[in-house]
Amino acid sequence: MSNVKTEKKKNKILLIIIIVNVILWSVLIYLLLDSNQPESLTPAKQAYYFAMYAIKDHLKVPDTAEFEPFDTAIVNNNGGTVWEVQMWVQAENSFGMKFKKEFYVAARNEGEQWRLLKLEELK
Repeated sequence: MSNVKTEKKKNKILLIIIIVNVILWSVLIYLLLDSNQPESLTPAKQAYYFAMYAIKDHLKVPDTAEFEPFDTAIVNNNGGTVWEVQMWVQAENSFGMKFKKEFYVAARNEGEQWRLLKLEELK
């Protein structure tokens, strides 16, 4: 009799383990498939990335540049096609010294392309 109870208990534990595994693997597969979707680039993010590349072109040692992370507060649009980005960048100068400066970039979204209107190093 006790063998039957032990066997039932083992089967119940096995069933629970199988159910938990099925649920966990299903969630994992869903998360992996969902994370493969490319992040959509909003016009604000496009302006931010355009400003990053414009500033990099302005720097003496662009490979050392560390930019302020994207935030909607640093990107401004007047409702038209002109976007303004004001962000800091930390990089090295030609002597290897690190500096941190604030930049202002104005750019126009022309559909598939962006045009640089103004790049200014702020004091």
